[in-house]
Amino acid sequence: MDDALWAEFRGLQDTFFNARQSTLSQQDEEFKANLDAKEALLAKAEAEIVPVTDLDASRNAFRTFLEQFNALGKVPRESIRGLDNRVRALETAVRQAEDAEWKRTDPEARARAEETVAMLSSEIDKLSEKITKAEARGDRRPPTRPATRSPRTRVGSTRPARRSPTSAVDRRRPRRQGAP
Repeated sequence: MDDALWAEFRGLQDTFFNARQSTLSQQDEEFKANLDAKEALLAKAEAEIVPVTDLDASRNAFRTFLEQFNALGKVPRESIRGLDNRVRALETAVRQAEDAEWKRTDPEARARAEETVAMLSSEIDKLSEKITKAEARGDRRPPTRPATRSPRTRVGSTRPARRSPTSAVDRRRPRRQGAP
């Protein structure tokens, strides 16, 4: 009896797994066709979009590509990562072009730059006016003299020369007369 039940169970199990395998084989054929179509579409999009020269055209082409790409259906599991990496590379190229365009045309940055230029121009005008008034009064700025080396710096250095420990003490406290 156990052998008969086991044989019946194995027969049902074989029927189930054979039907499942045939369904998976059909799916794999369909997925393989989807894979071929997606790879062709992706190659066309890569040639069309990258390098991004016209941002609006590239953005629209990428959107159209994504709609078509997603409509094609599933692909075999082992091919998903490679396709996703290529799609992500296209998306990154478009996004980097968008970011570069934004940096170039950012209205806030442009306003800050214009404000800085206006402020500097105003300061230059004020200083020029002061110079003109000073020259009109007869005030002339004396010519600048070349920088001279301080007597307390070492030769070839800008650091002050070291003093002996006693010289610092001598300057702070006057010596008492009669002290040794």
